[in-house]
Parts: sequence; structure tokens; C-alpha cells
Amino acid sequence: MSEENQSGHPDPYAPPESELEASLESVLPSARRAGFATHALLVQAITGLLGVQAILHAINAVVCLLLASGMSEVAGAIELVPVSRALAGAQPFFYLMGIIPFALFLYGANKNARQFELAAGASDDAEQGAVWSFSPGSMVWWYAVPFFNLVRPYQAVRAVWASSAPEYGGVEFIRSDILPAWWAAWLLALVASRGSAVLKETRLNVAARDVVIAVVSLLGVASCLLAVRMVRALYARQRQRAAELWP
Repeated sequence: MSEENQSGHPDPYAPPESELEASLESVLPSARRAGFATHALLVQAITGLLGVQAILHAINAVVCLLLASGMSEVAGAIELVPVSRALAGAQPFFYLMGIIPFALFLYGANKNARQFELAAGASDDAEQGAVWSFSPGSMVWWYAVPFFNLVRPYQAVRAVWASSAPEYGGVEFIRSDILPAWWAAWLLALVASRGSAVLKETRLNVAARDVVIAVVSLLGVASCLLAVRMVRALYARQRQRAAELWP
């Protein structure tokens, strides 16, 4: 199947798919010498850890909906409340474990994007892209700055995404729909989590609390899955760009 552009028509300038795949496989030696890093292991770790989080969120959502509907009585010997508590207790561990490879990936992706611009001939003037406004470390520490962490981390990833744009490739390399979707899901999950913590201190009845927790868990599923998709899309995008710059 030939590559297509955003309009859905085949791109006459795109290399054949077999040649494209071959270039992606052969890029590593020359690209690594130029300072490019694939971060394949980090992507696998992120996929696995966020996948586990998504599964735990999904199970907790089902358990809480069963509790809210009163089906726990029908379940008989199944103790749903301890299960829900155990799942809630496991979430922080996997969340903290997932932060490490995610932070390392963003740090490395910024460094790759800088190498792309230097290899493409960008100098220290207006030719440089927005990625130069964000240091590799700022890809991580902006998340810890109150209020700014609602915007700046997204802007940093968007800058890396733009500086990693390949000249060839299909829609999966061109479209950036995944970025706003990923960030919107992250913000919604964050706000919902904070909001549910406040609601737990109110006189909300037990069934309503279970529904709230279920909704928060479902948002957590969406946040994890979209984060994985974003990481894998950026990973593929940078590999494609590296193949173009260091054939």
C-alpha cells in the first residue's frame, strides 16, 4: 500500500513502503553516530506499565459499577470492596513506575529533535524551531510547576513533535490529532482524580461515590491508552525523520 497525504490521495513523492521500512531498519548505525537515540526499550516499558495501569483502572471501574448497582449481593462470595481497595492501592505504585520511563523518553525525544534541526542546517537564529525554547530537562520539570503544568508540558511535546516532522511518510507521521487528545485526557483524569478526593470528604452516599470512582477510573483508562499512542507515534515519527537525515 502506498503512502497517503492528509487529503487521502497517494503521495507521489513518498518512497515505496519496502524501501521505507528498509531505511528505518538501516538508520541506526549512522543515526546513532550523529547523536540520535531510538529509545525502543523505553517505549516498550511505557507501553507495558501504562497498559497495566489501564487494565487496573478498567477492572476497578467494573467493580465500582457493580457495587453501585447493588450487584455485589448477587455476586455472593465475591468480596468486591476489598478488590476495589486493593486495585486502588496498586495504582500509585504502577503510576510512579511509569513516570520514570516516560520522563526519560521525553528527555531523549527533545535531544533527538535538536539533532534533527542541527542536521537539517538550522543555526542559532530564527531558523530554529520551537524545540529550542525547551531544554531536555524542562520536558520533565514543567510537570512540577503549579498552574504552568497545565499548559507548558503540552507545548514542550508539541515543539518536539514539530521539529521531528518527516518530509515523507503517510498520515500517521503527519497528523498531530493525538497530541490534543492525549493532553485533554490527561487533564480530565487529573481534574477528576482531584475532584473525587474532595467528594470523598462529603456526605455523598456510597453508591454515588462508587459511580464517581468508576468514572475517574474510565478516564484513567483513556489517559493511559492515549499516552501510549502518543509515545509510540512520536517514536515512529522520530525514526522516520532520522531515516531521512541519515540514510
